[in-house]
Amino acid sequence: MTTYESEKRILFANAETAFGLLSDLSNLEKFKHEENAPEQLKEAQFDKDSCQIKVEGLGTIGLRVVERIPFSTIKFETENIPMMKFDAWVLLEEINENETQLQLKLEANLPMMVKMMLDAKIKDGINKAADVIAKAINSR
Repeated sequence: MTTYESEKRILFANAETAFGLLSDLSNLEKFKHEENAPEQLKEAQFDKDSCQIKVEGLGTIGLRVVERIPFSTIKFETENIPMMKFDAWVLLEEINENETQLQLKLEANLPMMVKMMLDAKIKDGINKAADVIAKAINSR
């Protein structure tokens, strides 16, 4: 397994508010129409427990929430990805009543050739995803 972790970002919200927004994936629907939203987000489909996102080089992948630990952790599993499996987490840690630290984590079982081709893109992508989440929550 290969582990990828985003850099930590600060959300200007308490952990309960951040968790409430992020644990219901249908809340992400409103962010996909923002002016600076990434193309992948603009084409994504969301419901409460899952999302479908187009990823360059992989096609459309699905993420499904499989565990919610109130105010701290949201765990996802992948769907629709042949030959690969990964789990992802949104990790939240409240700093004070108006700030929460966000970090994204990804554990992937990648074939060596795929890892060589996608390693840098995954590292970049997980940080971009953390940036998008932080920006969306902080601009609300």
